[in-house]
Amino acid sequence: MKNNRRLLKNFIIHKDFQLRIIFYNFLYLFIASLITASVILYPEISKMSSALSDIEKYDAAQTFLTLSAKLLPAISILLLISFIHMVILTHKICGPIRNFNKAIKEYKDGNITARVNLRKNDFLKNESLEVNEIVGELESWVVSLKKDVEFLENNIDSRDTDELKKDFEKIKKKLNIIKS
Repeated sequence: MKNNRRLLKNFIIHKDFQLRIIFYNFLYLFIASLITASVILYPEISKMSSALSDIEKYDAAQTFLTLSAKLLPAISILLLISFIHMVILTHKICGPIRNFNKAIKEYKDGNITARVNLRKNDFLKNESLEVNEIVGELESWVVSLKKDVEFLENNIDSRDTDELKKDFEKIKKKLNIIKS
């Protein structure tokens, strides 16, 4: 039996799709980080630009620098974790899409024995099972139909009309396109 199991060779399977999702995720996270940083740092910024005494402005500046020094590494770590998470997440989406596309190409080529094979933790697992079940039913139907055509072919005798034979040949030709 042929092993169709996909191996984890690279994390970027569908470059355009995955990078677009990662970009948008980063954009949203960056905006959320800016809003968070603004909410945390704004009170100190407003103190530094207000009409307070120099000592109070100095204290606000010190607080601002301390908060900034803690906030920057936290946001950097969050962005790194988010990037890793999005690569893994999009890999679990793009891998199945790639396998679905591969199976669809096989179906278009007439090979109804092809199946969608996913890894254990991939997304779209239920959908692949349903597609495989439908294709299995279609395959058994085609096999049965081919047997019926073979039976008819063996039982057509010389008394049958040429038109019937032509129609039968058309059906047979259409069925032979499908691999089973």
